Amino acid sequence: MNQSQVLFKSSPVTLCLLGLGLVSVSFASIFIAFGEQQLSSNSIVFNRLWITSIIYLIWLGFQQISQVFSSRNWLKQKLQDNSSLTESKQQNLLTQNSTWSLKNFALIIVLGFCFCANQIIWSWSLEHTSIANSTILHNLTPIFTIVGARLFLKQQFDNQFTWGALLSVVGAIAIEVEDLSFAFDRFQGDLAALVSAVLYSGYLLVINELRNDLGIVNIILGCCLMGTFMVFPLLIIEKDILFPQTIHAWLSVIGLVLVCQVLGQALIAYCLRAISVGIVSLSHLLCPCMSAVEAWFIFGEDLNTSNLLGFVTILLGLYVAVSGSTTRK
Repeated sequence: MNQSQVLFKSSPVTLCLLGLGLVSVSFASIFIAFGEQQLSSNSIVFNRLWITSIIYLIWLGFQQISQVFSSRNWLKQKLQDNSSLTESKQQNLLTQNSTWSLKNFALIIVLGFCFCANQIIWSWSLEHTSIANSTILHNLTPIFTIVGARLFLKQQFDNQFTWGALLSVVGAIAIEVEDLSFAFDRFQGDLAALVSAVLYSGYLLVINELRNDLGIVNIILGCCLMGTFMVFPLLIIEKDILFPQTIHAWLSVIGLVLVCQVLGQALIAYCLRAISVGIVSLSHLLCPCMSAVEAWFIFGEDLNTSNLLGFVTILLGLYVAVSGSTTRK
């Protein structure tokens, strides 16, 4: 099936939700920049994950209560109308089709590890190499995602899609190319950024697989719970501050949770059921462009020609890619 047909056939609403999700996620660097004035990167990840877990647990609690009342109303209506009313009420899109199995539980553990490790390792890379190097290497995520989709999900991408993906990656590199540097003492930081790209591609691929059986809330909740348990020992070992100590720090973390995790990551996970994981990963390349505009507006950082050139090249690459074809699962 033509990928552009897959994309637009999925409904304009889905495309808008993906765009909103990407814009929300792009604010992560802004909230993290504010939060790191008082918290370590590990502490920010920990608070991001446990607060999100609490929010989704409350959500599921209300969902269960709602289902109890819906069941009573359904039974009452069935007795009154004496009809079968099969599936008279649609399940919430965020929690429908939740089928737990040993495989899905294992995938949730992998998902939590990928997300948690991605955040920690990328933050570490920023401390051991230049921001430009780290950003460029981290933006190689689509390449690993496409390779992973071929190997593990058996998705087939044609040459046009591949060339479009490469063009988008070149556009992402162009954004930071002016500040790119090569130094042996930064090799570890560069390698960490590359590993973070692999981990984030794994995160997207696992979500893509889980969307067949689990609702979005269950996926994000499972990811955050697993990530919380994984990052907590690091905080104890390094004796980091567990919780924010000031209103400023709390607002930074809560903004990160609500905007980037609860809204952004959930919307992206939702769209993975209708849009190819390859397209979703390529769309993530727009996030650095959005972050640059946000930093210009909030912090007064300069926007240069390479930013504009990179943005246009990414859009062109996306257009070329979605005009190609891929076999959906």
